[in-house]
Amino acid sequence: MTLRTTAALALAALLLGATSAHAADVPKPGVKPNLFGKDVPKPADHKPAEQKSGDQKSGEQPKAADQTAGAAAAPMGDWTGGPSMAPDGKLSYCVTEAVFDSGHTLMIARNAKGELNVGLQIPGASLPRGQDWPVKVTIDDKLVRERMAIATQADMLVVPHGPDEDLFNALMNGRELAVVSDSDRIAFQLKGTKKALVDLKSCVDKGGNVPKKAVENKPAQGKGALPDELLSLLATAGIRSIEPVSLDNVALDKRPADYLWRSGPVMGSVRQHTVGDDATMAEISRIYQEAMTKACAGKAAMTYADAEALPGVMLRTGAVDCTTERGTVHAALLLYLTDARLFTMFAHEVDLRDADATQADRMRDRIAEVIRELALKGPPGDRTKG
Repeated sequence: MTLRTTAALALAALLLGATSAHAADVPKPGVKPNLFGKDVPKPADHKPAEQKSGDQKSGEQPKAADQTAGAAAAPMGDWTGGPSMAPDGKLSYCVTEAVFDSGHTLMIARNAKGELNVGLQIPGASLPRGQDWPVKVTIDDKLVRERMAIATQADMLVVPHGPDEDLFNALMNGRELAVVSDSDRIAFQLKGTKKALVDLKSCVDKGGNVPKKAVENKPAQGKGALPDELLSLLATAGIRSIEPVSLDNVALDKRPADYLWRSGPVMGSVRQHTVGDDATMAEISRIYQEAMTKACAGKAAMTYADAEALPGVMLRTGAVDCTTERGTVHAALLLYLTDARLFTMFAHEVDLRDADATQADRMRDRIAEVIRELALKGPPGDRTKG
C-alpha cells in the first residue's frame, strides 16, 4: 500500500475539529431543513438509501427517521470508541459512540481541555457541508443548552459545547437526550452512558493510553494484520472496531482483495494495482461492473456516480446489490485513479438481512471524503513547491 500515514492523520479532525469559531465563518442556510433524518429507514427495513447530491432542497421538509415526538431511540448494542491521536503522537480527543434503532449513530467526544462535542450521524442525509443551525440540547427536559449544530459532513452534525461538566454529568446520569431544531426533534435513551463516559474521561486523562480491549480501535498484529498506512486511513475516516480477516491460506491469484477486515456487520476490502497509461476511469469502471455482475449468482443491480476530477486523482463512487434466493448483499464502492497510474478500489459489503445498506455507504463516503481532502491538500512534499 502507498497510502501516506502523515497526510491521512493530518485530517483527523472528525469531531473535535468542528468548533464554534468555524461556525461563524460559514453562511447561514436559506431554509430550515429537517436536520435529523430524510426518510431514513430503520435497520430492519433493509432498504438502501438512494444517494443524490443536493437532496436537501429549499423549502423541503422531509420526515424524520420514523420517530414521533417523545419517542426516544434505543441503543442497539454497547457503546464503543477510543482515542484519536494527532500526527505528533499526542492525544487529539477520545470518542465513544453507539448505533440506535432509529438508524442514527450518536457520538460523544472529549479532549484534554475538557471540551465536549456531541455528534449525530444521519444515514442517507445530504446536509450542506459547513452550514450551521441553532439547536437546543436537553437532558430529561431539565438541563438545556442552546448551541449551533454544524454539518461537518453530508451525513454528520456536530454540536460543540466547550468545557461543560454539568452537561457531561447529565449525559452520564440522565435518562434521555433530545436535540431540537426549528423544524425537528430527535431523542435518544441514555442507556449505558455512565460506564461509556467514565471510560471516555479515563481515556482522556490517560492521554489515550488505555487498554486495547477498552478502545477496540486497532487490531492486534498477527495473521491478516493490516498495514499501518491503511489503519491510519480507516481511523481518519472514523472506522473503528476493525477485525482483520486473514488471506494467508488463499493463493495470491485467488485472493478477492489485497486486504480484508470486518467492522461490525460490514466486510471491508481494498485492492490496489498499477494500470497502463491509456487506462481511463470509464474503462476501469466498465470492467469492474461486468466482473461484479457476472460474479453475482442472482440478479445484480449496479450504479455509479459521476467521476470527480481532483488534483492528481480521478475518483468515483458506486454501489452494487446482488440479490439471490438467500437475500441481498449490498456493496458500497470507491474507485480512484492517480496521475501516477495507481488504481485503488475500496469495497464495503453488508448482508441486508443483518444490517442496513447505509452502514456500508457511510464507510465508503467517509473514506472518499478523506481522499478528496488529501487530493486538495496534495502530498506533504509537494506543498512547498511553487
